[in-house]
Amino acid sequence: MVDFHFINDPTTLLVISTILNAAGSNFNAPYDATAQPSDGVSRNNDSLLQFQCPGGSTLQGYCEPSQSESMGSAISSMLSVVAPMISAYGLILPILGVIRGIIEIQCALMDPTAVIKAIIRLFTKWIPAFLSLFPPLAGLIIILSIIKTIIAIVLFILTVVYPTVELILFNIDLLKKAFGADGNQQQKDAGREKLTAIIIELLNQIGVLGILKPLLEIIFLILNMQSGFPCSGGDSEGDRPDFTNIDTSSFDGSLSDSSCCTDDVCPPVFHDLPSGRALVVPSFFADGPPLFAWRIVTLTGNSKIGELSPYIQSLKPQLDAQLDEPVDEARSAGQTGDSAHFRIKITGRRGAGQTKTIPLVRLKNKTVTVIDPTMLQLMGVVDYEIIPNWEILIGRNIVGLGCHPDVMNARNAIKNRFPNLEESVIDRFPAVGPIKDLFNGMSDNLDNLLDGLNNEIKDIVSKSPPYDVEAIEKIRNDIVELLTGFVGDMKNRMNLILSDATDTINTGFSVDKNLAKVGGKDKAVISVIPRDVTGTSLLKDLPTDVSINVTLFTDFGTISNQQEDKGTGVVTADIISLLPGEATLTAKINSEFISVFNGLVQRTQEIKVDFVSDAVMP
Repeated sequence: MVDFHFINDPTTLLVISTILNAAGSNFNAPYDATAQPSDGVSRNNDSLLQFQCPGGSTLQGYCEPSQSESMGSAISSMLSVVAPMISAYGLILPILGVIRGIIEIQCALMDPTAVIKAIIRLFTKWIPAFLSLFPPLAGLIIILSIIKTIIAIVLFILTVVYPTVELILFNIDLLKKAFGADGNQQQKDAGREKLTAIIIELLNQIGVLGILKPLLEIIFLILNMQSGFPCSGGDSEGDRPDFTNIDTSSFDGSLSDSSCCTDDVCPPVFHDLPSGRALVVPSFFADGPPLFAWRIVTLTGNSKIGELSPYIQSLKPQLDAQLDEPVDEARSAGQTGDSAHFRIKITGRRGAGQTKTIPLVRLKNKTVTVIDPTMLQLMGVVDYEIIPNWEILIGRNIVGLGCHPDVMNARNAIKNRFPNLEESVIDRFPAVGPIKDLFNGMSDNLDNLLDGLNNEIKDIVSKSPPYDVEAIEKIRNDIVELLTGFVGDMKNRMNLILSDATDTINTGFSVDKNLAKVGGKDKAVISVIPRDVTGTSLLKDLPTDVSINVTLFTDFGTISNQQEDKGTGVVTADIISLLPGEATLTAKINSEFISVFNGLVQRTQEIKVDFVSDAVMP
């Protein structure tokens, strides 16, 4: 219970205690005799003042514990640390854009073998952490941290305002007595000076709001930013451009920079290559002997086969214009050093083992010519499939590196993990957009109320009794109503944001053991760690009344004692069973099941716990 020498009213003391309980143990009211000794270490470590940053680090204030008189000191200290970080983050964003451009260039490189592996490693190992720094992803952590800071500031003001106004009322009563029969001018002047000093001190402490305003401007600039996934492809239409004569004056800077997999670099036919039924018959090619060349007449699946013609190596002038040395047409495409741009896979219809993959040497209309002296056994109706020789196509600048299926699969897998890069945080989370205006509106209303309070004090110290204190009490009540309503709104917005911020794949789901005794004598402890798509813990250090919904399920046994620890960011529960059997555990984070992803397929994560008797497990 709080203890003030100037407050005797039980209702007033209860209101102040209620405010302090809602704020937390590290908030103390000014002039409270029970608030000492001051615990500066705990204030610096208060959960509301742990500012999570992009990349997983956490910032907090460095205020000297012995000099931390109140949460105001810790808040100011924390903001002095966060402000440079936010400003530096804004400066880093253009650098991230440059790096992203370098990745675009990497994707356009044509060195076929080593670069393919390097690009796949780039997508799978480095790009996820890199993308987590971009505003659409990093902004989520920033806004959640800044809301916590706003709540801390408003709670601090609440804990200061109510006792300070009570002290003002107490000193107004003393000033009245100074005008009594026993009073003198010195007492009157002292009373007036003290009232003036109290209101000035109150206004100074509430000035911490001013620190946050410019910081919010920077933050909301960041939250409005969109991004994009490097090498995300495009749907451009039209003829393949002539890159031998590039006119930079016609360059459109508004075009998407995700160019490594556009139709210009990877034509649509490479995404849906021809396959179907065909007829294999003998043919003639150059000076080859009989049954050396074969014609494959495609019967089905050939509607787009003609689109491959510009990329076939069948014409000597076409190749000579692309290569450093003339093409020797006398060398068959099937010899060592095969340079065919495409191969065709032939599967016979006479049983297993009748399959060949042969270099494609010419394409005319819907008929393919190949060279292979061992094709006699496949003569007749076959199944066919056109297969690009990616290393040659990429190495000869026919298609871009991003066209390679392994690169494309790696890119798409990561892209699916970060689906919201082209949406700003404000676009994705409607609850975020109004926060800055709500904060500024609350701050302006508070300033108006405090100006009114200051004017009331000035009026009182400028005249003699009687004094009307009802206006002061009304201002106090209006301030409390304004600030408590604002805190409630901010917490509701945090809950709305968190309801759509969790990631079912990154969220941790585990048990401490998979084997337990029956009869309620033993238990397995279930743990869930809610995280976002960047892997950042979301439950950790959340304020009261803000949480994430975790629901646990089992098809056997009983789950009980579910609880959340905001200090660690972990939700735990126990599972027991009175009978032997196997429990299959699943869990939902908000409304979706926690899942696992192998790079291609996402499925619900299941955890098994076996319950056995004492005879089996002593």
